[in-house]
Amino acid sequence: MTIISPYGGGERWYRGNLHCHTTESDGGLPPEETVAQYRSAGYDFLAITDHGHLTDVSHLADERFATIRGEELSNPHLVALGIREGIEDRLDFAEQIAAVREQGGLPILAHPAWMGLRVGDIAKQDGLAGMEVYNHICQLLNGKGSSVNIWDELLMNGRQLWGVAADDAHLSTFHPQLQGAWVMVAAEELTEAALLSALEAGCFYSTCGPEIRSVEVKAGEDEQQLISVACSPCTEVRFVGAAFHGGVVRAPEGELLEGAGHCPLEDMVYCRIECADAQGRVAWSNPLRIGPGAPTPSA
Repeated sequence: MTIISPYGGGERWYRGNLHCHTTESDGGLPPEETVAQYRSAGYDFLAITDHGHLTDVSHLADERFATIRGEELSNPHLVALGIREGIEDRLDFAEQIAAVREQGGLPILAHPAWMGLRVGDIAKQDGLAGMEVYNHICQLLNGKGSSVNIWDELLMNGRQLWGVAADDAHLSTFHPQLQGAWVMVAAEELTEAALLSALEAGCFYSTCGPEIRSVEVKAGEDEQQLISVACSPCTEVRFVGAAFHGGVVRAPEGELLEGAGHCPLEDMVYCRIECADAQGRVAWSNPLRIGPGAPTPSA
């Protein structure tokens, strides 16, 4: 059985937000103050993604903080990361994705549940790098922050999309929040290029608080393969696959988990991991693909 994981090892984890707005569109603070807010909150990088406008924040980066140029397109909402020129905000879904890819950028579908997108609308699009599985502002607005069910249906049907959690912060009176959700990226260095490369490869996880410290494939009992996760103290760890496949490991009453393991069956198709803490906050791993034909790993 083959288990293909996006996670390597040895890289440093960098904390960042991939979706926020400034006064260059409908945000409440100018780019310089927005970057300053995230820096002071302990972030390592930030993508500014103003609506229909490419805001250049490269001059706000240094060796301790990276910026990623981006734009949010509108039909449907699509976060374009790593582009060098603004993209016309009148293109349709497929044209938006193609325009981002033509510049070597990463197209990330924004808040699909909040937009009312159906799985079929997404499944027929080629070139998407990922989708927002949690958007904090959408959760605050009307409880439509989670798009996990859409993600699972796409994964179950063979669409490999990475899962992103984001603030979508506007830092205004109407949208004051930051630090609601973020990504942790395992990159070789703190530069825009290295971060984008790791994001494209899926070597990151998304979270509202808990930490996923490692994801490994190991030799289990009876020559089975074991997917093992180490995490910050959590009440439960969920191994989620296609349909009914997977399982949940729960901490004994009065205790907390700092890791768990699961031996998947081939019919699981994929395995993504959720780590939930005592406050109900969740971290989401990217999916590991599962299929026939892999040798059993040695101990």
